[in-house]
Amino acid sequence: MYAEVMKQTFAPKPVKEVKEIYELLQANFPFAKFCVYQGEIIAPLQHHLSSNRIIYAETNRDSTETVFNFLKGKQRNAYLRPDKKMIYRYVDLDSRVFLQKKSYLRSSFAKGIRSSHAHAGKTIGGYIKGC
Repeated sequence: MYAEVMKQTFAPKPVKEVKEIYELLQANFPFAKFCVYQGEIIAPLQHHLSSNRIIYAETNRDSTETVFNFLKGKQRNAYLRPDKKMIYRYVDLDSRVFLQKKSYLRSSFAKGIRSSHAHAGKTIGGYIKGC
């Protein structure tokens, strides 16, 4: 016998800090493409991690370091393009840190974020520019 199981719709809701960072980046870098999201939306997909409170800020290659320096200047605990070893050694996944990396706007994950529904009935990609 087969049963149809209803899966919960992927509908991430950006936390206050993500919205603040998005607005700050949008105001200071109006021509840059970026994507800002919190680790809590991908934590269920990471079975080996207990929590993920990281805020990811992805930008195009030309503005990655500029945005990173901007976040560091705002007294944010930020890391620029950390590799796996650096994350395991220095990043506390239970605290609010920022990972600044090059955007993969054409990736399947970014496309999934773009197509999902989020805050105020918009897609997260519509709310969080560039996703």
